[in-house]
Amino acid sequence: MQVIQEIKDVARFEHILNVLFKQELGFFLEQLNLAKYLPLTQRIKKHKFVQKDTKPQRVRLVMEELGATFVKLGQLLSLRPDLIPKEYCQEFKKLQDDVQPFSSIEARKIVESELNKPISQLFEFFSEKPIASASVSQVHEARLKNGIRVAVKIQRPNIDQIFKTDIDIMYHFALLLEKKYDLEFFNPTEIIKEFEKYTRNELDFTKEAKNLDQFYKNFLGNKKIKIPRVYWAYTTPKVLTLEFIDGVRIRDVKSMKKINKKAVVKNLTDCVFSQIFENGYFHADPHAGNVLVMKNGTIALLDFGIVGIIGDELRDHITELCIAIMDGNLHGISESLYNLGFVESNLNLSILEQDIREGLQEYYGATLEQLNFSEVFERIIDIARKDKIRLPTNFVLLVKSLVTVEGVAAEIDPSFNVIESVRPLARKLIRKRLFDRKRFTRQALISAVEYGNMLKALPKQVTNVMKKIQEGTVNVRMQDTDIHRLTLELDKSSNRISYGMVIASLIIGSSLIVFLDKGPYYQGIPMLAIIGFSAALLLCAVLVISIMGER
Repeated sequence: MQVIQEIKDVARFEHILNVLFKQELGFFLEQLNLAKYLPLTQRIKKHKFVQKDTKPQRVRLVMEELGATFVKLGQLLSLRPDLIPKEYCQEFKKLQDDVQPFSSIEARKIVESELNKPISQLFEFFSEKPIASASVSQVHEARLKNGIRVAVKIQRPNIDQIFKTDIDIMYHFALLLEKKYDLEFFNPTEIIKEFEKYTRNELDFTKEAKNLDQFYKNFLGNKKIKIPRVYWAYTTPKVLTLEFIDGVRIRDVKSMKKINKKAVVKNLTDCVFSQIFENGYFHADPHAGNVLVMKNGTIALLDFGIVGIIGDELRDHITELCIAIMDGNLHGISESLYNLGFVESNLNLSILEQDIREGLQEYYGATLEQLNFSEVFERIIDIARKDKIRLPTNFVLLVKSLVTVEGVAAEIDPSFNVIESVRPLARKLIRKRLFDRKRFTRQALISAVEYGNMLKALPKQVTNVMKKIQEGTVNVRMQDTDIHRLTLELDKSSNRISYGMVIASLIIGSSLIVFLDKGPYYQGIPMLAIIGFSAALLLCAVLVISIMGER
């Protein structure tokens, strides 16, 4: 079936082809068998179809000219050096999201339609001119009836339909690319799927509001970090009303003499690291445009459309990796990277370690002052790509978050060393995490319940097997000389089940003692619980040794 017949918006498709042709990508269109859809006046220009270098700048210009959807795709890809070459990531960072605002009359209509009331009944004041304008929305300053100053973010008219049309066309391009080229690690369709999911979230302002709520709770009471409060009574999927933050962009702090720049940068880096190690919920794009500095030096974060979430297991691996990097532990880096990734080939850990050795050799013996945090992480991502380790998306977003913060810090105060600054905080948060009694209890209870369920199901499973044997549905061939051996094996199995039940009981009982907080204590943990866990560990060791001894 012809591509043109599958496209719902033919005019938009033809416009995209014309822009690609205009930016010297005619050869690309010819390779995908799309040049035939260009006007005859363009097809006769044979020199326009000669292969040229597909420079990142040319691709960026295409995205800028095609507008909102493609700009957003480029911005998302700039955060994913694991998917595209880093020169494209760097170029896509330049994509500007500043566009002409839509009329204040239209903005008022959307607000009134979404909130089901006239502007005059909702706000004491509503600015005619927006204070910011982007491809998806624009922001107006307003004041509630109780005098509270707010920022009202309003979605552009019909933007959801524009995105839907463009994403549909992107899928067609992705399929053509996959058919034409052997892309190995690069999967265009998967990228568009991820972009579609991200876009769906961004076009529903209630999801960003929920992200804001979570961060607001996480930093409530922190005098160095400010997260704007959401006003839910004035928020819908197309309108988001937030506490107004009166501050300046962090990049403008360079020219301000009264603000302690080093303190501002430290606040920002501490904020990002506490999100990662303490909350497991982090701002994925803390670039200079999304960070404000208030008069007292407090940091305020904006735009929570992209956030990363890391669970306990992933956070443990990231913790191990960060410690290994800060300590220069080569073997620790390789093991952490291996544990983090989804290895698609039978990669030998020694090969991975050798690649890390070669990739990071210039940092051997380096002091903290000489260690470039962003370069180390970018090289680790390059190694992961080389060895076909598919890293979790949230880990890559986390790395980009850290790299972005280091870039902002270098821009504001070139003498500021991120690793030297965050090392004490990271170790403090790591210790807190490793010796968190509640977390330890929760994991112990989960393990105990799983082990208990396994033991609980075992008799039923054995009964089912025996029943099938009796019914003759399972053929068992056994000689008389094996009966004695079978008896011994059953006896050993029974003993092991007994050991297992005792171990499970000790774990559950000890966990309950920790949960009930019964003293006396050692290092904050009840002594009875320590004794119980130690006994369980000893019995477990005996059980493992007995099993391994028979192999």
